[in-house]
Amino acid sequence: MTNETMKKTLPTIFAKLCLYLPELKHQHELYKPIKANIIDTISKLNLMIEKEFKNEDHLVDINSIIRFLDSTLNENATQAHS
Repeated sequence: MTNETMKKTLPTIFAKLCLYLPELKHQHELYKPIKANIIDTISKLNLMIEKEFKNEDHLVDINSIIRFLDSTLNENATQAHS
């Protein structure tokens, strides 16, 4: 999943999550393993890139992905409770 695909797909997924699970604590419990899997996959990708390429410009910024994931869930949770 590319960054662009993730930015288009995840908001829809989180919006549906908020529809079916109106309580924020349940959303976060289901969200934790999804977020962990995404971060783990990106970390593995970064390790492969570091190993195979000399130029580290290709690395994915994990912190920006984490911020995006958190903000997407929080935005959808806020909209669902409005």
